Amino acid sequence: MNNPSVSIIIPVYNVEKYISRCLDSILNQTFQDFEIIVVNDASPDQSRNIAESYAEKDIRITIIDNQENSGAAWSRMVGYSNACGTYLTFCDPDDFLPEDSLNLLYSAMIIDPNADICLGNFQRVYPNGQTGNVFKNQLNYGNDKWSVAKSTLTSETPHYLWNKIYKSELFNYPIITHKDFSKSSDEFLFFQLLQNCKKIINIDKVVYFYFDNNASASYNKSNFNALNAMIISQKYVEEIYKKNDALESIIEKRKLGKYAKFIQVAGNDKALLQLIFKENIDYLFTPFNLFRHFHKRKAIKVLLSYLKAKYKSVF
Repeated sequence: MNNPSVSIIIPVYNVEKYISRCLDSILNQTFQDFEIIVVNDASPDQSRNIAESYAEKDIRITIIDNQENSGAAWSRMVGYSNACGTYLTFCDPDDFLPEDSLNLLYSAMIIDPNADICLGNFQRVYPNGQTGNVFKNQLNYGNDKWSVAKSTLTSETPHYLWNKIYKSELFNYPIITHKDFSKSSDEFLFFQLLQNCKKIINIDKVVYFYFDNNASASYNKSNFNALNAMIISQKYVEEIYKKNDALESIIEKRKLGKYAKFIQVAGNDKALLQLIFKENIDYLFTPFNLFRHFHKRKAIKVLLSYLKAKYKSVF
């Protein structure tokens, strides 16, 4: 087939219950000039066989197999490295798309050829079929990469890779990718892509349905690889923006919040706590710094959690 307008990358692992819904939602799009690249991450269930049954019926679907389970970040890299589209988007296999999603995102990029990324809204879907509130992105600080970084760092817009469309040329720049890097893989890649953007735009339409699947990799944080990935991503983001005067305070507060969460995730696991305290973070948890960034009750709670974790990491 000729090069498509849009490449859709789907990393697949243990999603036999959901992958048909995902693929059906893409194949039923009002916009049809696309290719689907399914990257099978050595999934032990029937996910690959289900994807293969779709590929046999539609030549736009390509399946690429990882030789070993390598994580979502690696699988996405395999996907975009083999993509042929002018634009590229991601979809997780347990999620799905509204029927006009690709048309809305693609049309916005065509209307504004200077845009490198277009964001859309998303809506959470629960296992019982109910839907949550629509999350609406906001870019109140501006459309350049520094302004959008501020919007992302302050949670005005999320760093998720899905619910967005990208110029494929963004993936031609050097990108750092790690194996076994599922947790924080969205954050790590998004901020790398953002560094080479000149303009980011936003459309006020739902373009993605996020399925609240508590069995997915995003919920599995309490292990060494997941926690290490979160720390690596945090350090990368900090390094990019710590010298930007407009973002310095935001970065410090974010770092404090991140490591407070990491401590919570580690729980009583001594090895995980030691991984955290290998970093130079003690200065973050001084009473002065805690009360500067948090209200009194939360500051005290975080301080006590930090002191308890520090003790358990040693004894």
